[in-house]
Amino acid sequence: MANQYKTTIAITDITNELTLFYACFDYRVLSNYYSQVTPPEIVEQASGKRILHYENEEQNVELSNVQRLGSVYFFYEMENATNRNARLKDQWFVEKGYLKSYTVNQHDQAISDIVNIINSNLLWDLEELWIIDPYMCAEDIVKTAFQCSKRGIVIKVLNSYGVIHKNKETKDSMSASDFLTYKEVQSTKLSIVLGEETDLKIEYRTTRNGKDLSFHDRYIILKYNINNDRVWSLGASINSIGKTRSIIQIVESPGTILKLFDDLWNATNSDECRIFSNS
Repeated sequence: MANQYKTTIAITDITNELTLFYACFDYRVLSNYYSQVTPPEIVEQASGKRILHYENEEQNVELSNVQRLGSVYFFYEMENATNRNARLKDQWFVEKGYLKSYTVNQHDQAISDIVNIINSNLLWDLEELWIIDPYMCAEDIVKTAFQCSKRGIVIKVLNSYGVIHKNKETKDSMSASDFLTYKEVQSTKLSIVLGEETDLKIEYRTTRNGKDLSFHDRYIILKYNINNDRVWSLGASINSIGKTRSIIQIVESPGTILKLFDDLWNATNSDECRIFSNS
């Protein structure tokens, strides 16, 4: 963009690869979250290592061979502009609802916010709704995904039976003493809620049977026809978000998460992992 530039000056002794001087002049007022305004600095090589003791063994951690000497100079006008831009971006994230935080006893508010995210102003273009949450149960699906206002929406839900089965609280509340019982309970709940005729198309799967398909993080994924797909990260599972301090935030680089879901979804395409499907 106009007036957005960065100048770097470096002086290096090529014989011993010693950096004698390095300066970076960053005039990019619109630097984004991942940019750094690096001040001029003088550096020299310095070797060293850190020794960690593990019972009868030692681990050596090689330390950086670069240290700063001399004074550090900031271009205060550019630095202030960058900081101001960062504050405005944070404020914009909150105003747009791309970052939501909760303290305690705000579970109902968190669920309401999730439903609002699903039913955003891009609802016209929404084709599929994916949810990945190790503790996701039929009740959570009803409270969130089933509240989507898009007719004929395709819903894909993935949880982790192993995680549910190992947790005493969820094991008891979800009837997860064995998979067949768990599957029957979950399927019955969804069948009753959907009734005989519904516009929803849902497939509900789980990871199980010793396959290395475990996962921890929770995501809501909105797949669009024209617009870029959006991914939201949940600080806690849907069954507990907002009960304690937690957040919901949009993922700025969703590609990795989309691939994660695709890989898990393809790996669970079997009857032994399918809990419910009406498609």
